[in-house]
Amino acid sequence: MNRRLVVAALAALCALAAPRAATAQATRADSAAVLLDAARRLEAQGQRAASQAVLAQLLQRWADTPAGMEAARMIAERPAPTEGSGRFRLLAWSTLYGAWLGVAVPAAAGAESSTPYGVGLLLGGPAGLVLANAYARAARPTAGQADAIIFGSQWGTWQGLGWLLATKTSDVGGHEPFTAMVLGGVGGLVAGHIVASRSHPPAGQVSFASHGATWGTWYGIVAAVLADAQDDGALRTVLVAGDVGLLAGALGAPREVS
Repeated sequence: MNRRLVVAALAALCALAAPRAATAQATRADSAAVLLDAARRLEAQGQRAASQAVLAQLLQRWADTPAGMEAARMIAERPAPTEGSGRFRLLAWSTLYGAWLGVAVPAAAGAESSTPYGVGLLLGGPAGLVLANAYARAARPTAGQADAIIFGSQWGTWQGLGWLLATKTSDVGGHEPFTAMVLGGVGGLVAGHIVASRSHPPAGQVSFASHGATWGTWYGIVAAVLADAQDDGALRTVLVAGDVGLLAGALGAPREVS
């Protein structure tokens, strides 16, 4: 299998994984520290339930990091919150996505100095938290609506990168992949918000659709390998199969699915 297909396949699986920010510049400890800082900010604002939810996300994904150990200590010292909604999930994801944009935007702009990346990483997470918190207070998203927005940004990021590689006739420049991922991710986030606002999907339906996209992508990879498709044709097969799977999952999801 050629290198481009392997890279694209790995990118697809990463894009479909549980919400997390993956950048070359940010380590697991960095990502965990971003969430810990967000939890402390929420705690300082008196939003203990939101802080608890962010800490739980941190502990679930990066328990072995210093920030994860601190999260475990903080959780052990307080009672578990009774409140639960899509708001807290959206806050956790938006904090990480803001940190990712803080690194990706300078890369898309072709920044060569390390300063823009450092500033972006420091400001992106808090900015994502503040914006998501303001949105959540106004819109009060359900779990399904939050999942739709989160998945939209993930899927859009992968689609932006994938279609760039599939349609580019010459070598891809150093900043072009980041530009494609930023535009695709933001576009997907907007699309997810529109779907969430208009159809109010429950969490089960969103999960059904996202699993359809996952399986569609996987079968696209298998089909490309079995057909011995080459380069752009193989990648287009994977992309189209994922989109078909997403559409099939969205249309076929029962309203009452858990």
